[in-house]
Amino acid sequence: MIAVTDSGVGGTLIAEEVRRLLPDVEVHYHADSEHFPYGDRSPEELVQIIDHNSGLLVEKGARLIVLACNSASVVSLSHLRAKYRVPFVGVVPAVKPAAAMTKTNHIAVFGTALTSASAALADLIAEFCGGVTVHKVVLERLAEAIEWDELARAEEIVAGKWREYQGRGIDVVVLGCTHYTLIKPEIEQIVGPGVAVIDSNQAVARQVKRVWEEVASS
Repeated sequence: MIAVTDSGVGGTLIAEEVRRLLPDVEVHYHADSEHFPYGDRSPEELVQIIDHNSGLLVEKGARLIVLACNSASVVSLSHLRAKYRVPFVGVVPAVKPAAAMTKTNHIAVFGTALTSASAALADLIAEFCGGVTVHKVVLERLAEAIEWDELARAEEIVAGKWREYQGRGIDVVVLGCTHYTLIKPEIEQIVGPGVAVIDSNQAVARQVKRVWEEVASS
Protein backbone atom coordinates (compact mmCIF):
# COMPACT_ATOMS: atom_id res chain seq x y z
CA MET A 1 0.00 0.00 0.00
CA ILE A 2 1.14 3.53 -0.83
CA ALA A 3 0.15 6.22 1.66
CA VAL A 4 -0.17 9.84 0.55
CA THR A 5 -0.40 12.28 3.44
CA ASP A 6 -0.97 16.01 3.85
CA SER A 7 -2.93 18.37 6.05
CA GLY A 8 -6.50 18.43 4.78
CA VAL A 9 -7.16 18.20 1.04
CA GLY A 10 -3.86 19.61 -0.21
CA GLY A 11 -2.33 16.39 -1.52
CA THR A 12 -5.40 14.97 -3.22
CA LEU A 13 -4.22 15.84 -6.74
CA ILE A 14 -0.93 14.05 -6.12
CA ALA A 15 -2.87 11.01 -4.90
CA GLU A 16 -4.94 11.14 -8.09
CA GLU A 17 -1.79 11.27 -10.23
CA VAL A 18 -0.31 8.30 -8.36
CA ARG A 19 -3.51 6.29 -8.85
CA ARG A 20 -3.45 7.13 -12.56
CA LEU A 21 0.13 5.88 -12.94
CA LEU A 22 -0.33 2.86 -10.65
CA PRO A 23 -3.97 1.78 -11.14
CA ASP A 24 -3.45 -1.68 -9.65
CA VAL A 25 -1.88 -0.44 -6.40
CA GLU A 26 -3.82 0.51 -3.28
CA VAL A 27 -3.29 4.22 -2.63
CA HIS A 28 -4.47 5.47 0.76
CA TYR A 29 -4.92 9.21 1.26
CA HIS A 30 -4.41 10.47 4.81
CA ALA A 31 -5.90 13.92 5.42
CA ASP A 32 -4.51 15.27 8.67
CA SER A 33 -7.25 17.83 9.24
CA GLU A 34 -6.54 17.86 12.98
CA HIS A 35 -3.22 19.64 12.46
CA PHE A 36 -4.16 21.81 9.48
CA PRO A 37 -2.49 24.04 8.39
CA TYR A 38 1.06 22.75 8.41
CA GLY A 39 2.63 25.88 6.94
CA ASP A 40 2.03 28.02 10.01
CA ARG A 41 3.75 25.64 12.47
CA SER A 42 7.32 25.69 13.69
CA PRO A 43 9.69 23.22 12.02
CA GLU A 44 10.17 21.34 15.30
CA GLU A 45 6.43 20.94 15.88
CA LEU A 46 5.81 19.87 12.31
CA VAL A 47 8.52 17.20 12.42
CA GLN A 48 6.84 15.71 15.50
CA ILE A 49 3.44 15.68 13.79
CA ILE A 50 4.76 14.09 10.60
CA ASP A 51 6.79 11.54 12.55
CA HIS A 52 3.70 10.48 14.52
CA ASN A 53 1.55 10.20 11.40
CA SER A 54 4.23 8.25 9.55
CA GLY A 55 4.43 5.73 12.38
CA LEU A 56 0.69 5.18 12.20
CA LEU A 57 0.80 4.72 8.42
CA VAL A 58 3.62 2.19 8.70
CA GLU A 59 1.56 0.28 11.27
CA LYS A 60 -1.35 0.24 8.80
CA GLY A 61 0.87 -1.41 6.19
CA ALA A 62 2.26 1.47 4.15
CA ARG A 63 5.26 0.31 2.11
CA LEU A 64 5.90 3.78 0.69
CA ILE A 65 4.87 7.15 2.12
CA VAL A 66 4.40 10.28 0.06
CA LEU A 67 4.65 13.58 1.93
CA ALA A 68 2.32 15.53 -0.37
CA CYS A 69 3.20 18.80 1.29
CA ASN A 70 6.06 21.20 0.62
CA SER A 71 6.18 22.46 4.22
CA ALA A 72 6.33 18.95 5.67
CA SER A 73 8.89 17.78 3.13
CA VAL A 74 11.38 20.59 3.58
CA VAL A 75 11.61 20.11 7.35
CA SER A 76 11.12 16.38 7.98
CA LEU A 77 12.32 14.17 5.12
CA SER A 78 15.86 13.65 6.41
CA HIS A 79 14.55 12.77 9.88
CA LEU A 80 12.00 10.29 8.53
CA ARG A 81 14.40 8.58 6.16
CA ALA A 82 16.84 8.06 9.02
CA LYS A 83 14.18 6.63 11.34
CA TYR A 84 11.97 4.43 9.15
CA ARG A 85 12.82 1.61 6.77
CA VAL A 86 10.05 2.43 4.30
CA PRO A 87 10.95 4.89 1.54
CA PHE A 88 9.59 8.45 1.56
CA VAL A 89 8.89 10.66 -1.44
CA GLY A 90 8.52 14.36 -0.73
CA VAL A 91 7.51 17.51 -2.57
CA VAL A 92 9.73 20.52 -3.14
CA PRO A 93 8.98 23.67 -5.16
CA ALA A 94 9.70 23.23 -8.87
CA VAL A 95 12.37 25.93 -9.05
CA LYS A 96 14.67 23.86 -11.28
CA PRO A 97 12.22 23.67 -14.22
CA ALA A 98 11.13 27.25 -13.56
CA ALA A 99 14.71 28.49 -13.85
CA ALA A 100 15.06 26.60 -17.12
CA MET A 101 11.80 28.06 -18.47
CA THR A 102 12.15 31.74 -17.62
CA LYS A 103 13.00 34.20 -20.38
CA THR A 104 13.10 37.26 -18.10
CA ASN A 105 15.23 35.67 -15.35
CA HIS A 106 12.53 36.49 -12.81
CA ILE A 107 10.46 33.73 -11.22
CA ALA A 108 8.15 33.65 -8.21
CA VAL A 109 7.58 30.92 -5.66
CA PHE A 110 4.13 31.07 -4.10
CA GLY A 111 4.48 29.37 -0.72
CA THR A 112 3.73 29.23 2.96
CA ALA A 113 5.84 31.13 5.46
CA LEU A 114 7.58 27.92 6.53
CA THR A 115 8.48 26.78 3.01
CA SER A 116 9.57 30.25 1.95
CA ALA A 117 11.96 30.56 4.89
CA SER A 118 13.29 27.01 4.68
CA ALA A 119 16.90 26.06 4.11
CA ALA A 120 15.71 23.47 1.60
CA LEU A 121 14.25 26.14 -0.68
CA ALA A 122 17.34 28.29 -0.26
CA ASP A 123 19.50 25.32 -1.29
CA LEU A 124 17.37 24.68 -4.39
CA ILE A 125 17.65 28.31 -5.40
CA ALA A 126 21.41 28.31 -4.86
CA GLU A 127 21.82 25.13 -6.92
CA PHE A 128 19.54 25.82 -9.87
CA CYS A 129 18.84 29.56 -10.07
CA GLY A 130 22.17 31.14 -10.90
CA GLY A 131 21.45 34.44 -12.64
CA VAL A 132 17.73 34.15 -11.90
CA THR A 133 15.96 36.36 -9.38
CA VAL A 134 13.58 34.33 -7.24
CA HIS A 135 10.73 36.24 -5.59
CA LYS A 136 9.48 34.36 -2.53
CA VAL A 137 5.80 35.24 -2.26
CA VAL A 138 4.14 34.27 1.04
CA LEU A 139 0.38 33.95 0.61
CA GLU A 140 -0.96 34.15 4.14
CA ARG A 141 -4.20 32.25 4.78
CA LEU A 142 -4.49 31.04 1.19
CA ALA A 143 -4.28 27.37 2.16
CA GLU A 144 -7.06 27.92 4.70
CA ALA A 145 -9.32 29.58 2.14
CA ILE A 146 -8.77 26.67 -0.25
CA GLU A 147 -9.30 24.07 2.48
CA TRP A 148 -12.62 25.62 3.45
CA ASP A 149 -13.65 25.98 -0.22
CA GLU A 150 -13.78 29.76 -0.01
CA LEU A 151 -12.85 30.37 -3.64
CA ALA A 152 -13.69 34.07 -3.78
CA ARG A 153 -11.53 34.72 -0.71
CA ALA A 154 -8.70 32.65 -2.18
CA GLU A 155 -8.79 34.61 -5.43
CA GLU A 156 -8.77 37.88 -3.49
CA ILE A 157 -5.66 36.81 -1.55
CA VAL A 158 -3.79 35.85 -4.73
CA ALA A 159 -4.87 38.94 -6.66
CA GLY A 160 -3.98 41.28 -3.82
CA LYS A 161 -0.51 39.82 -3.43
CA TRP A 162 0.10 39.60 -7.19
CA ARG A 163 -0.49 43.34 -7.53
CA GLU A 164 2.67 43.83 -5.46
CA TYR A 165 4.76 41.71 -7.87
CA GLN A 166 3.27 41.93 -11.35
CA GLY A 167 5.53 44.78 -12.44
CA ARG A 168 8.75 42.89 -11.69
CA GLY A 169 9.04 40.94 -14.94
CA ILE A 170 8.06 37.57 -13.49
CA ASP A 171 7.21 35.08 -16.24
CA VAL A 172 7.07 31.82 -14.25
CA VAL A 173 5.18 31.18 -11.02
CA VAL A 174 5.94 28.06 -8.99
CA LEU A 175 3.14 26.76 -6.79
CA GLY A 176 5.09 25.82 -3.68
CA CYS A 177 2.13 24.47 -1.70
CA THR A 178 -0.01 21.53 -2.77
CA HIS A 179 -3.17 23.32 -1.63
CA TYR A 180 -2.45 26.04 -4.19
CA THR A 181 -2.52 23.51 -7.04
CA LEU A 182 -6.22 22.98 -6.33
CA ILE A 183 -6.93 26.48 -7.69
CA LYS A 184 -4.28 26.48 -10.42
CA PRO A 185 -6.74 27.59 -13.15
CA GLU A 186 -7.82 30.57 -11.05
CA ILE A 187 -4.20 31.52 -10.35
CA GLU A 188 -3.39 31.28 -14.06
CA GLN A 189 -6.23 33.67 -14.81
CA ILE A 190 -5.03 36.15 -12.18
CA VAL A 191 -1.40 36.24 -13.29
CA GLY A 192 -2.34 36.36 -16.97
CA PRO A 193 -1.39 34.51 -20.15
CA GLY A 194 2.19 35.79 -20.21
CA VAL A 195 3.07 33.95 -16.99
CA ALA A 196 3.52 30.17 -16.80
CA VAL A 197 2.21 28.53 -13.61
CA ILE A 198 3.85 25.21 -12.71
CA ASP A 199 3.74 22.69 -9.89
CA SER A 200 5.40 19.42 -8.88
CA ASN A 201 2.39 17.07 -8.91
CA GLN A 202 3.18 15.03 -12.02
CA ALA A 203 6.90 14.92 -11.28
CA VAL A 204 6.20 13.63 -7.77
CA ALA A 205 3.85 10.96 -9.08
CA ARG A 206 6.46 9.77 -11.58
CA GLN A 207 9.02 9.53 -8.77
CA VAL A 208 6.51 7.56 -6.66
CA LYS A 209 6.08 5.13 -9.56
CA ARG A 210 9.84 4.64 -9.87
CA VAL A 211 10.31 4.07 -6.15
CA TRP A 212 7.27 1.78 -5.92
CA GLU A 213 8.59 -0.43 -8.72
CA GLU A 214 11.81 -0.83 -6.74
CA VAL A 215 9.86 -1.64 -3.56
CA ALA A 216 7.60 -4.15 -5.31
CA SER A 217 10.53 -5.97 -6.89
CA SER A 218 12.54 -6.28 -3.69
